[in-house]
Amino acid sequence: MNPKQTPVLNLIRQIRDSHSTSYWLSNALESAELRDPVDVLNDAEALVNLFKARLEEMQNEAPILA
Repeated sequence: MNPKQTPVLNLIRQIRDSHSTSYWLSNALESAELRDPVDVLNDAEALVNLFKARLEEMQNEAPILA
């Protein structure tokens, strides 16, 4: 199987090219496609952890309605 035509790469391209995919995610998928998957995964995990913390921070700042 050609490394440029794998089921996962085809799925990534399909999601990237879908009209329902956000501009941000489409760009991220395009830039990540040629990168080392380990580096991409490490960056994605860092991003998830940062925004989980940001969400928790925002939830803690939200006024509590009685």
